[in-house]
Amino acid sequence: SRLLNGLAARRRPLTLVLDDFQVIANPRIHAQMTWFLEHAPTGVRVVIATRIEPPLPLARLRAHGELVELGSADLGFARDEAGALLNGRLALGLGPEALDRLWRRTEGWAAALYLAGLSLASRGDREGFVDDFSGDDRNLVDYLGGEVIGALRPELRTFLRRTSILARLSAPLCDAVLDGSGSRGALAELERSNLFITPLDSHRGAYRYHQLFRESLARELREIEPQFEPGLHRRASAWYRQTGDVPSAVTHALAAGDDADAAALVATAWLHHSNHGRVHTVATWLDALPEQFLHGDPRLGLAAARTPPPPRRPGPVAGRPRTAGPSPRPAPRPPGAT
Repeated sequence: SRLLNGLAARRRPLTLVLDDFQVIANPRIHAQMTWFLEHAPTGVRVVIATRIEPPLPLARLRAHGELVELGSADLGFARDEAGALLNGRLALGLGPEALDRLWRRTEGWAAALYLAGLSLASRGDREGFVDDFSGDDRNLVDYLGGEVIGALRPELRTFLRRTSILARLSAPLCDAVLDGSGSRGALAELERSNLFITPLDSHRGAYRYHQLFRESLARELREIEPQFEPGLHRRASAWYRQTGDVPSAVTHALAAGDDADAAALVATAWLHHSNHGRVHTVATWLDALPEQFLHGDPRLGLAAARTPPPPRRPGPVAGRPRTAGPSPRPAPRPPGAT
C-alpha cells in the first residue's frame, strides 16, 4: 500500500520492468504482484519479460483491454531483419538464396540466427554451412542445453527427448509412442512454458516443435537413449497405421528398421497415392526400401516401373540414418513392357 500511494503521489508516468519473471516460484510473490497490478495507479505500466506464462490474472486483464502480449511469433525476425543482422552487423556477405535458406531453417528465431552467424564467421564455405546448419550445431546445442533444456525437470526433458521423433504431436499419439498417459498435461505445460512448441489448430489438439529444437532433441535421444529409438518409431508407425495415415506409418516403420512392414504398407497403398497425384511420395518410399523388396514383390516391382525416381537432394532420406545410400532402383520399363 505504501508503494502504491507513493507512486500515485508522483503523478508522473512510470514503467516498471521485471526481467526473468519465470524464476519466481513463491506463490506469495505472485499474489502480491496480482494485487499490485489490480491497484496500480494511472500512469504506471508494468512490463514483464518471462519464458513462461506467469500465474497472474492475464485472462481478466486481456478481457479488459489492459494487456499487451508479445509472443515468440512477434519476436521472430523477418527476412530483412535477418539480413540486417547477418550481413549488416556480422558482415557475413551471404547471398540472397543462402540468407533465405538460413532464415527459413531458423524460422526467424533471433538467437538461432545469431548463433548461426557466430558459426558462419569461422567458416570458409559459408554457403555449404547454411545447407548443413541444423540442431546439431555446437553453439546451438550449448545454448539450448544451458538455457532451455537443462533447466527442465527430468520427466519433462524425457518427454521432449522421446517425442522428438514426431513431426506432429497430439496427446493420443504421444501416449501411444511413450506407452503411457499424461501427454495432454505435458503438452499444455510445454505450451505455457513457450518451449519452442507451436499449436497447429485453435483447439490445442495438435502441435509441432520448432525444427531446430526438434533436431537438437533428436540428437540428445541418439546420444542418451539410442536403445529406445526403434521402439518409439515402431509404436508411432502402429498408431498411424490404425488411424489410416499410411505415409507417416511408412516413415516411422523405415526409421524403426522394419523394412518388411514398410514394404507391405507401400505394396498395398502405392497405387492409391499414385492415382491421387502423390507420385513423389511413392517415389520416396520406393527409394528408401532395400532393393530386394522391389524384386521380391510384384506389386512393388510394378510400382517401381511406373514411378520415376525422386530428385536427389542433400541430406539423409526421411527415416532412419543410413551408413550408405539405398540400393539403386530398377530402371523403369518402357510403356507397354510386361
